[in-house]
Amino acid sequence: MRILIVSDIHANPWALDAVERDSAESDFIICAGDTVGYGPEPGAAIQWLRDRQAIAVRGNHDHAVAFGADPKASPAKQQLALAMRDWTRIQIGAWDSAWLERLPISLSWEMRGTRFALFHATPLDPLYDYRLAPQAAEGLVSEMAAHVTADALITGH
Repeated sequence: MRILIVSDIHANPWALDAVERDSAESDFIICAGDTVGYGPEPGAAIQWLRDRQAIAVRGNHDHAVAFGADPKASPAKQQLALAMRDWTRIQIGAWDSAWLERLPISLSWEMRGTRFALFHATPLDPLYDYRLAPQAAEGLVSEMAAHVTADALITGH
């Protein structure tokens, strides 16, 4: 089974094209969220995933665009994140907005005998939990394992 995993695309379909071109042919594509936000082509990024029937969850920027919510970005990026949320809401059509709204915040499934769990952040807070410092991430795997039963745990951020 060959899986292409992408995350935090942030409206950059050219990066998706490059990843797809440079990777072996995949059986399926998984997106761990943040399809939109910051980048210039939110509709094209959404369409890329839709065309490939990607398995996807909603990230904090997707959630912000879909529902007009606070993206809860880092303090250094918060004003930009809010401005891009508003800009993206104007740029995308109702179909793309509905696609973002329908994305779940987490997914668990079994495929070919492998149990998968997919979150943008963590099982404890699927949209917003950030673990940036290496020492903060050290206990994260065991913490997640206590909340999720899966052979493959996939997260974004």
